[in-house]
Amino acid sequence: MSQNYPNILLIDAIPFQGGSKVATRTLLHELTTEHQLCIFTQTPQSWQGLNARFYPLYMPRWLINKDQGIIYFIKYLLIALQVLLRKPSLGKITLAVGASGPSVDLALYMLKPLLGFTLMQLVHGGVACSKTNARCLLRADSIHYLPSSRASMVAALARYGITDMMFNEPRFTPMLNGLDKSEWPSEALMHSSEPARPVIFWAASLLKWKGLSILNQALQELNASDANFSEQGFSANICYIQPKNIALEYDEPEDDSANIHWFNQPSNLDEMRRQSSIYVSTSQQEPFGLSTLEAMAAGLCVVIPSDASYWDLALIDGANCIKYRPGDSQDLRQKLEHLIKHPQLMISLGRHAMFISRNYHAEQVYLPQLQVIDSYLGAGSSKAQASITGVF
Repeated sequence: MSQNYPNILLIDAIPFQGGSKVATRTLLHELTTEHQLCIFTQTPQSWQGLNARFYPLYMPRWLINKDQGIIYFIKYLLIALQVLLRKPSLGKITLAVGASGPSVDLALYMLKPLLGFTLMQLVHGGVACSKTNARCLLRADSIHYLPSSRASMVAALARYGITDMMFNEPRFTPMLNGLDKSEWPSEALMHSSEPARPVIFWAASLLKWKGLSILNQALQELNASDANFSEQGFSANICYIQPKNIALEYDEPEDDSANIHWFNQPSNLDEMRRQSSIYVSTSQQEPFGLSTLEAMAAGLCVVIPSDASYWDLALIDGANCIKYRPGDSQDLRQKLEHLIKHPQLMISLGRHAMFISRNYHAEQVYLPQLQVIDSYLGAGSSKAQASITGVF
């Protein structure tokens, strides 16, 4: 690869797969290979499909979970030093992309005055209320944030005596997430053939805030309500990501039962989703919800909490989804039982959700971010320059 192409630096400091990585990978996939990506990561498999040079990211075990105090700064200083040691092979870095939020991308802010790159910060979730995060937000050349993260950024900036008027600056840009056409989920089989029985589908990490225990309790209540119903009425596939080396609390996977099956990051996730009928989200205040969007794109009937999160505000109960009271396993059980007993409603809601998903093609929703990247690189060679022909 020619060194004449602009280099983009990305530091992936999260040791397991997650929504922010998937969203960032999808965004970067919309760039052509004329941009050389340099990714420091512990999980290169998270970035499959990108034309990139990968560099191993070393982190001592005793530092991995440190997110506060002086040790937190030492942790990210060590990451920054690893980039500096690789500088001869990296070449000139034109742009650095913060792939999660300022507290996770702190090493980039340490490197910015030394390497002189432009820093584009993506914010995929809440920002901790700290002066460090406020200083990072002030130093970033542009910030592209999910609307759900704005309130937390306002609170962080207030710690530095700055009001939300700063969001009127052009460098603050709200964003949504989308799906790449090449990775668009396969349509659920229930739209082309009568399902033998409904299959409930759940896909997320086991972090406590993902709320798996709520679904687990609802499923146990469904099974306890009627033995014949549990054996003939439904099955459930729980697809999970096991968090690694983090300080946050998480649930533990359970053993399979007669109709509830657990899968650790299955390689055939698309096929499992295709064979499903109902998708359940149990996340608490999900910043966006890529798994929900993927389920909608597949035509599953989506069941979500009514918690004022993104999809709660975007979807209509009874028209293109089913909503339940947040944290209420009994209400979730009742909604699931109603759908299982009324399969045509389940199919209709899934079809309407699938129609909504067509507004979330990556080349459309990431167009503002692609144009900003082009302006930084002076490349003019990303797919943002291609005409947008609408949904398929």
